[in-house]
Amino acid sequence: MVLKKVKKYLLSLGLLLSCISLIGCYQEEKKTKLIILAAASLTEAYTDLEKGFEAKYTDIDLQFTFAGTTTLLPQIKQGLEADVFISANEAAMLELIKEGYIKEESANIFAHNQLALMVYKDTAFDVKSMEDILQEGIKVIVGEPNLPIGKYTVEMLDEIEAQGLYSENYKQLFMDHIVSLENSVKAIAIKVEMGEADVGVVYGTDFTALNNKWVHRIDIPKAYNPKATYELATLNNSKYKKIADKFIEYVLDKDGQDYLLKYGFMLPE
Repeated sequence: MVLKKVKKYLLSLGLLLSCISLIGCYQEEKKTKLIILAAASLTEAYTDLEKGFEAKYTDIDLQFTFAGTTTLLPQIKQGLEADVFISANEAAMLELIKEGYIKEESANIFAHNQLALMVYKDTAFDVKSMEDILQEGIKVIVGEPNLPIGKYTVEMLDEIEAQGLYSENYKQLFMDHIVSLENSVKAIAIKVEMGEADVGVVYGTDFTALNNKWVHRIDIPKAYNPKATYELATLNNSKYKKIADKFIEYVLDKDGQDYLLKYGFMLPE
């Protein structure tokens, strides 16, 4: 008799746990997945922002893909399912607006960044300025010229040369030291951290508590340091435009801006 009661109790308990599990799964399935394609330089800031946003909006699951802006562009044009695009320059956003993937009124500037030199700590060279990069034997890594980080680098070199600084043909001398062109700013940082080059041109926000073990930062003078501009917008093919707009509102509001400041980004004036 006692054994029967125990079996009945265990059976009831099993059914109860199964119901609880099914309810949990059902609630999880009810979350709306918002797919966001974002510039690689936002990885740390927006991985953190994701936690804050999802704590506030418990029915939304943010799904980020971080990559170089020019890696994301063709994916959007090939019909990749996504809701929000976040670019590290205005040119990429303008291209998508012109080609009908984004409405102009949807695009918002939300942050700025600046270039910095990432120097491998164990380099054999004494690098304290842009002029020091011209030392014989220094290896430099930059972004591909079609990437925002690559375009900003070229813009910087053009301005140095226009101002007649360091050398008559500084741009070419600098480029002679380039040993690799990378497809994202994170790829530049990783290679410098591993000692595959002495110097990399990155964003100021690419320096973290972790990589300062292997690299240090050299600030680039504002006189020729271009201001990187970040924009975000809802994609026209988004299935969840209202939720995408809610995410953009969060980014533009104080909560979202505080995450950017925490990771060293500059806010629009």
